[in-house]
Amino acid sequence: MILRTALALALVSVAGVAAAQETTRGLYLGGTLGAAKASNFCSDAALGGGVAGCDQRGNTWQLFAGYQFNNILSAQVGYHDLGKSSLPAGTEMKFNAWDVVAVAGFPMGGASLYGKVGWFRGEAEGNGPRFAGLSEHHGGLTLGAGVQWDFSRMFALRGEWQRFPNMGGGTFGGSVDVNAVSVGALVRF
Repeated sequence: MILRTALALALVSVAGVAAAQETTRGLYLGGTLGAAKASNFCSDAALGGGVAGCDQRGNTWQLFAGYQFNNILSAQVGYHDLGKSSLPAGTEMKFNAWDVVAVAGFPMGGASLYGKVGWFRGEAEGNGPRFAGLSEHHGGLTLGAGVQWDFSRMFALRGEWQRFPNMGGGTFGGSVDVNAVSVGALVRF
C-alpha cells in the first residue's frame, strides 16, 4: 500500500513538472513597473556632478509584446519609460527607449531564468534652466536578465534587470548609463 501511494505521488509529480515545462508557443503581451538609476548623472562634472540635491533615481515602466517560439526562445519588442534624473531648480533629464530583444529562458519547473540581448534606440531629453531644449538619441546593445514564474499556460510574473548604455552623451556634455529593475506580468494568447 505504501509503495503504491509513493508510486502514485511520484507519477503525479512528474506529470506536474512535465505540464509546467510544456512547450508554449504564441503571442504574449505584458508590462512592468520598477526603478531606474542613471549611473554617472550625479558624479559626472558635466552633468550633475557635485551639485547638492542631485537625484539620479527615477520610476520606470515598460510595455512589451513578444512571440514565444518554444519553451526556451522568444523575440520581444518593448517601450521603456526610464524615468528622470534631476538637479535642484527644475533641471532634469528624462529617458525613454524602444528595444528589440531575443529572450532565452532556462525552464526549472514552474519558473525559468532568462537572459535578454538585443538592440535599443533611446532618447534623453532635457528640461529646466541648464538642459532646456537639449535632446539626443542613441542606439546600441542592451542586455538584461531575470526570472519568470509561470502560474498557468496564459499568465506569468517577471522580475528583471536591464541596462541601456550611453543614454545621454555629447549634447549634454557627459555620459549616462541607465539601469532598470522591474517587476511585471505577461499574458499569453
